[in-house]
Amino acid sequence: MPQALPRRALLATPLAAPVFAQADYPSRPVRFVVPGPAGGAGDVLGRLVMERLSARFGQPFTVENRPGAGTNIGMTVVARAAPDGYVLGLASIAANAVNRWLYRTLPFNPETDFAPIGMIALVPNLMVIPPAVPARNVQEFIAWGRANRVAFGSVGAGSSQHLAGAQFGLATGLDMTHVAYTANGPMTTDLIENRVQALF
Repeated sequence: MPQALPRRALLATPLAAPVFAQADYPSRPVRFVVPGPAGGAGDVLGRLVMERLSARFGQPFTVENRPGAGTNIGMTVVARAAPDGYVLGLASIAANAVNRWLYRTLPFNPETDFAPIGMIALVPNLMVIPPAVPARNVQEFIAWGRANRVAFGSVGAGSSQHLAGAQFGLATGLDMTHVAYTANGPMTTDLIENRVQALF
């Protein structure tokens, strides 16, 4: 079975000349746009990194959550900002590669509208199941899934979680129903209570 690739989280800024070459940067607060909900993995990761940058540079690096449309809303904010380094964004595989195949049009071009600053994380997708499912490994889950209804959750259509679940279903022949959520909290609760039988 093919393995899902890890999501790569990048810091990005509107495309311009290298902004960090400015001797006095940053001389005012910096906005960091997370294109996902508060409490999600990107939000937690972003807050940890921005706290370190604030301490290092002596200026506030504030996190601004702009969830929706598979990261397109938040990344549009970044793309339309002045290219001066005072608006940064958390760019993922969704914004950089996947969404161009899922949406008829995008309000930005990831190749020309963003300047990557650096990778801050590799986030692997892991499969988790609730205690109510009587499987202790992937093979047992597949066998159980062939005889039972299986739903899997994700934080939205086109997310890496959704694509990993769809890939798993194709590779194993399981007919799995996708349930899209807007945040991790309700999705995890539904997993624990066996309303969905897998998360990736």
